[in-house]
Amino acid sequence: MENFSISYLAQNFIIRPVATWKEIAADTQSYRTFFKQYAIPLIFLGAISAFLGGLFAETEETFKNAVLSGLATFIVAVLSLYFAAYLIYLTSGLFEISRDLDSIFKLVIFASTPEFLIQFVSNLDQSLAFIEILGLYAVYVFWTGVKPMLNCPDNTKFTFTITSYFIIFTIRIIFSLIFIKLFQYFGWTPA
Repeated sequence: MENFSISYLAQNFIIRPVATWKEIAADTQSYRTFFKQYAIPLIFLGAISAFLGGLFAETEETFKNAVLSGLATFIVAVLSLYFAAYLIYLTSGLFEISRDLDSIFKLVIFASTPEFLIQFVSNLDQSLAFIEILGLYAVYVFWTGVKPMLNCPDNTKFTFTITSYFIIFTIRIIFSLIFIKLFQYFGWTPA
């Protein structure tokens, strides 16, 4: 990520995603670089805010629950990104697009920017959960990246975007439910 900073990318994916996708499409760095230097720090911010939000919640065993909440937030986000990107890659052959794992991972990572930023705020207090609806902007960011990243023809762009976001949303729900059940099994209650 030599040419880009986290703040530059996050700001530009929110303000001018079309132009930013062109920059990312021209960049030759692996998705692993962007995952480590962009996604992980943003996911970590969301986990820290979940931890802090858990500390503010007045429950029994507040500290333990806050730690569990932060840890679950981090793990669910990382696993969701990886599994969603890989499943989108597996289905990409149905849509007349470039079947390029690296580009699909970049698309999923950067399209998640609005969700990462909103999660940082909404995790601080449950009363802020209503702002998560703004995360739907991520679908637009994804949509604007499909053509430059995957050379997606216009006739399949809509279907690919909706299918991909269905996969992303479903994977997040599945991993969240797994962690909820895991916590219940061990008698833990994340904040």
